[in-house]
Amino acid sequence: MDADIDHIIAWAAGGRTNLKDLRPLCPPDHVRRHTTRIRYRPRPDGTTQVLTPTGYTSDEPPPF
Repeated sequence: MDADIDHIIAWAAGGRTNLKDLRPLCPPDHVRRHTTRIRYRPRPDGTTQVLTPTGYTSDEPPPF
């Protein structure tokens, strides 16, 4: 499985390149994050919540 490393706070907006500000996103989700209004919010457990402009909010991480 491939993953892109994404800054939670964009590097251009002052985000730091450290473990607290980085997360893996699959390549398609990384593109969506930068080209659509879909948002990816970090959860306290280290997973990522997906929020869409249509009101969809993911409730739990996908099963492994």
